[in-house]
Amino acid sequence: MEINQKIGLFGGTFDPVHKGHINMMVSAYREFELDKLIIIPTGHPYQKERKGRLITAAEHRIKMLEAAVADLDLNLEISTIESSSTKPNYTVNTIDFFQKEYPGAKLYWICGSDILFGIDTWKNPAKLLQKIAFIVIVRGNDTLSEVEAKKRFLEEKYGAEIYFSQYHGEDISSTMIRNATDQDLSQVPESVKQYILDHKLYDQE
Repeated sequence: MEINQKIGLFGGTFDPVHKGHINMMVSAYREFELDKLIIIPTGHPYQKERKGRLITAAEHRIKMLEAAVADLDLNLEISTIESSSTKPNYTVNTIDFFQKEYPGAKLYWICGSDILFGIDTWKNPAKLLQKIAFIVIVRGNDTLSEVEAKKRFLEEKYGAEIYFSQYHGEDISSTMIRNATDQDLSQVPESVKQYILDHKLYDQE
């Protein structure tokens, strides 16, 4: 195992994966000179399932991810550590797993600023924020001043290690794509669009 590796972990439902996800992972990988990127599609995201939303089968979400990243010139892998589990997924447990898999590596959790604002509600936020560094991409209508204030709060309360990417994320969400009344798939990679159409996902016909 190579010591001092910098490994980015990028988790999400990816239902479906879209261009915003791709731009976030590529920007973080290059800007922070990561040695490896691990994409982690969720299996049973407890916060979303608690709201009653049905998640597309992991098999489809992983296939869409594989199609989306096939041509990226990055050292990456798609992990099924969460998607293969039959139990609710907690990020703090996922991080424990990868710390054991990569002893000596510096791990970064890549996320949008929307995640940062809600991270206090995640399971065991104190342990989570002390175990891993965060690379945050400011997204959508979030302002830098708002995100910086949240960063200071988390640093002071939990001793969090948080870095901002210079990249500003687009205002794209998987929810917008799933709920588009005109069945607009322009915000997903062409390979993902074809997969959605072929398998008639999200009521696409």
